[in-house]
This record gives sequence, C-alpha cells and structure tokens, in this order.
Amino acid sequence: MKKELRLSIKKISNTIALSSGKEVAMIISILKKCFGITHYCYIKSFNDGTHILLSNDSPWIEKFYLNFYENGVFHQNINTYQSGAMLWNSAYDQTTFQICREYFNIDHGITLIEKQKNYNEFFCFGSTKDNPQIINFYINNLNLLSQFNIFFKEKAEYLIKCANADRLKLPCHHLKSSNHPTDNYSLINLKQKCEYFLHATQSKQYRLTDIYSHICLTKRQLDCLNLITQGKSAKEVARILKISFRTVETHMENIKIKLGVKNKAGVIATSLKYNPHYKYLKFHCFE
Repeated sequence: MKKELRLSIKKISNTIALSSGKEVAMIISILKKCFGITHYCYIKSFNDGTHILLSNDSPWIEKFYLNFYENGVFHQNINTYQSGAMLWNSAYDQTTFQICREYFNIDHGITLIEKQKNYNEFFCFGSTKDNPQIINFYINNLNLLSQFNIFFKEKAEYLIKCANADRLKLPCHHLKSSNHPTDNYSLINLKQKCEYFLHATQSKQYRLTDIYSHICLTKRQLDCLNLITQGKSAKEVARILKISFRTVETHMENIKIKLGVKNKAGVIATSLKYNPHYKYLKFHCFE
C-alpha cells in the first residue's frame, strides 16, 4: 500500500488538490469574517475508489497525503458512511487531527456528510486551537453550514469540474482554551453576522440537502414551498406572493415532479426534512 500511495502522491503534486488553495481561501473568507471558521475542505469520494479534494490549507493537504493518508477518517470505503455530521474530536482515530492541530493550527472541527448513490460528499469546517467555542456554533447552526456548502459548490464550480476531470485513485481502507472576546459572540453581533452571511452567500440556485441535494428550485418555487410548508393553502400563497392561483398550482406540480412525491403531504414532509431554507426561517440562529 505504501508504494501505491507514493505513486498517487507523485500524481497529486500537479493537481487541483494542491494548486487551488488560494482560490478556495477567497471563497471561504466569509466564514472567517463572520464566524472565525478558518479551515474548509471539500471531499467527494466515488464508488470506484477515486476522489477529489479542495481546501484552503494546501500545506496540510500535502502533509496529509505524504504521511497520514492511511489514517484519514473521511477516506474510507464510501459504504461505511451515512449522511449526518461528525465532530472531529469524536473520531476513533485522532492521528490526523492531532497533527493538523499541533503543526497547522487547525482544530475544533466538524464534518457534514452527504451520502449519495454513487458517491459521498464531505464538507469539513475547522477553526484555530484557541477557538473551542466554535463547536457550540456548529451544533446550533448546521443550517448555516449547509447553506455555505451550496454556496461553495456554486462558486467553486470550475474548480470542481477540473478536479473531476483528474480524479485521484487512492487505496481504500478501513480505520479502526483561551477564549474569544465575549463581544464576538454577543447575540446582537451574531444576529448581524448571520444576516450578513445569508446575504453574502445567497445562491441563484436553491437546493435541498442530503438525498435531494441534486434538486434545484427557482426562487418562486422556493417561496411557494416555504409557504405551503408553513400550512398555507394555494389560495393564500397566491395572495401573499401576488400571483395567480393557477401559477401557484403550476409551481407546486413542478415541485412534486422534482421531489418525486404525489401529494401536498409528501411535499411538506420532504420540505421539513430536507429544505434548509425553510429551517432557517423557522429556527433562526439568534433566537
């Protein structure tokens, strides 16, 4: 395996994984500005053993592939994962997290996992050693992290396309405070930051999450979906949005087709579970 890994590393030296750090850093600067999240890594692993990786921390990525790939918690066979979220400090193997903490000041992280039929996506968020409070932010604002993932995939579309064209083949394996100033986390500042963050990361495409992450809704379809999820009738939606009842029905029929559901109840159930835009409206991060 070591020899196979070294051959792969020779390949990786000329790929997007190590050359796109500055571009990724520009995209994720909003995370640092609003919340003190300084590290981001996007991993997409396929059934055939290939994967792509984009991160703002190229030196750590190079170190990881040269020395610690076999300990990679998010580089196992994709069948071992389920959709969800995992705090880094809960991982069984702490080898890589210890190295990135001690030598690269990357710590206190969480990874969101989205399992698809032919691949898994991993969205890794991390901060600095002196920011343990960020864990509470992650837990209480998973919806914001999910929205950023949508934003990132849109802004990094070209990088992802290039990475897909040169996917890496690597061996699969199975693995066994000093505090921030208080005012940085005051409710009023967090409210302003959340509002700014949502505005700055607003996507032209409105996607659902998890098994529906490939579904894209228009702004008007999303408006209709959110109101229907709140219990509004089609007539009420038409009045609120100032559009015709027939237009609302057309939007709802298109939504049903996209979601693969047959009735209004199915639409609402799906929205409640997989619509992050509705979740943010209902459970505001600073309430």
